[in-house]
Amino acid sequence: MPAFFWGVTLTIVAKLWLTSQIRIAPVFGDHDAENYVEHARDVLAGAWFGGYTDLTLIKEPFYPLYLALVQESGLTLTLANLLLYAGACVIACLAIRPLIRNGIILAGVFAVLFFNPMTYAWEAWMAMRSEVNNSLALAATACAIAILVRRRASVRRLIPWWAGLGVSFAAFWLTREEAIWLVPSLLVISIAYVLSIRRDPGIRMKLLGLAIPVAIWGLSGATIATINEHVYGWNTVVETKAPEFVSAYNALARIVPAKEEPLIPVPRSSREIAYRVSPAARELEPALEGPLGQAWTDVVCNYQVHICDDIAGSFFVWALRDAVAAAGHYSSGRDARDFYIKLASELDKACDSGEIRCRNKALTIFPNPTWSQLPDIVANFRAGVAIVTTFSQFSLAHVVVPPNPVLDAKYAYIVGSISQDRNGFEGWLATDRPMRIAVEDPTGVKPVDGAFGEPSADVAAALARAGHAAWDDRNARFSFMSDCDEECFIVATDSQNRQVRIPLMNSVRDFATPHAIYHLGVIQTRLLTYDNNLKQRILGFIARLYEVGVPLWVLLGALLLAARAIRAAIKRRLTVPSVPDVLSIAVMAGGGFLILILAALTVSYSAGFSPEYLGSFVPLMLFALGAATALDALLAYRLIRLRRTT
Repeated sequence: MPAFFWGVTLTIVAKLWLTSQIRIAPVFGDHDAENYVEHARDVLAGAWFGGYTDLTLIKEPFYPLYLALVQESGLTLTLANLLLYAGACVIACLAIRPLIRNGIILAGVFAVLFFNPMTYAWEAWMAMRSEVNNSLALAATACAIAILVRRRASVRRLIPWWAGLGVSFAAFWLTREEAIWLVPSLLVISIAYVLSIRRDPGIRMKLLGLAIPVAIWGLSGATIATINEHVYGWNTVVETKAPEFVSAYNALARIVPAKEEPLIPVPRSSREIAYRVSPAARELEPALEGPLGQAWTDVVCNYQVHICDDIAGSFFVWALRDAVAAAGHYSSGRDARDFYIKLASELDKACDSGEIRCRNKALTIFPNPTWSQLPDIVANFRAGVAIVTTFSQFSLAHVVVPPNPVLDAKYAYIVGSISQDRNGFEGWLATDRPMRIAVEDPTGVKPVDGAFGEPSADVAAALARAGHAAWDDRNARFSFMSDCDEECFIVATDSQNRQVRIPLMNSVRDFATPHAIYHLGVIQTRLLTYDNNLKQRILGFIARLYEVGVPLWVLLGALLLAARAIRAAIKRRLTVPSVPDVLSIAVMAGGGFLILILAALTVSYSAGFSPEYLGSFVPLMLFALGAATALDALLAYRLIRLRRTT
């Protein structure tokens, strides 16, 4: 397959060049990015996930372990993410290689997968688990399809694919909490596999082989939970899914409030009832109704939920945990676990006895949608389909943060390379005597990349108009980069320490004193775009092709799939669909389930549609489209050749 090899190599090199400007932005986020970086540092220090607090076991564990592995490898995080996704794309192509022998076409499928716009959108600049989730979802689906494609092969040839499915799905499951959405996709493929080998002589061993990925998945979770119990005293992978926490949360959420509040799972009136009947809940009152609760309310107000008088949406999960910590119950995992058990027991007892009015208790921390919400869920489902197929949330802009030496050093150690984008300033500054030029802000002198005093003979005319023709104009130009964004000054100091301070801002384009004349020509704001305009234009053009082409591609693919299904029904050929059709059905099942979950969350919990949640589905969609189109093209080519020869 030399054509495939060279096609893959050239595609990877091209994307490496186009995305070479991507760096990781060192952002604050004790519940997200910074939390992963901290945990990775703790893992590398041999301390598992560090000292125990309410933030220790809040997220699935795979991503911090991945960050630690990347740091040990010597790769930067951005390069590691790109290579991981490239590996997943190669696995996808190898999975369908027995069906597509043409190396050029297979390389085309790889290119479609690899240039997925979501892999170089704004989240690529963040140390976020969504950047590995897309690779893991694609790898797991590809391994499952490979097993179906090779269903007639020997058990020995299937073992690597069974193991690959187990490892990739286990990692996917341990990366994000909503990983269950991929299960319908894998179930569809597994059912097609079982049905297609029902007459195979080796069916028993081939069915038994399916236990390999299940065992790897179960063993991985059990291992993490056992380590957490040994280190922290709580046998759980992630606390927000632990039965004890879920029970306590839902004991609060089941209390019927004085007034139903949309998007507020535990309104203040419900909490007041809980404080009255539960000593454990009463311990949380000072925090939830005090400064801590107000801080979370302010966060909600500034978020997409825009509720400013209570703790709304999924934010209550974190407010509750912070309140438990403030009450002194996070000295160990065992202590926190026992408190949640006590809280749930006291509230459930009050509910079951009729002391307070309560609903049925939910099984997860996500609210159960009601029939009255169905129209809104359907509308949001349609919106979600449009978002994911049109790439409407794609953006080349990225997060910019102010310099912070401590945070920068922490990130740089783990991710290898951090974003230090700066603003560019170009103009000229002429003085009547030699002066030292510097850039300052309230903290002192700012480092700059560039130069003052560049040759600038064209400034002579401006000086002449100002009556300063005798001033030296030969070295007046400046061009430099700085992270200045506010309260910065260009400071010119003469030999007697007399200073001219010029505000470095867009509103001050011209400035003059008896000793200096200043003009600011260009502020090149590079904080929100790639540094290289050519690369940005190319990536923007590629993304535009996806935005325009994929919706039409999806529509055409759905129509062809429906036509084949109708044709089979008319001819009463109720057999196992072809591999491309199975893949398409599986992707629609998983993607539909994911979008349905997010639609329900948007209606009853908080804003659900974002690239962080939807991004991992996009590679599957492109894989199904690319595989089906490639096989249809090959089939059409063969039919044309057959007709020509006959």
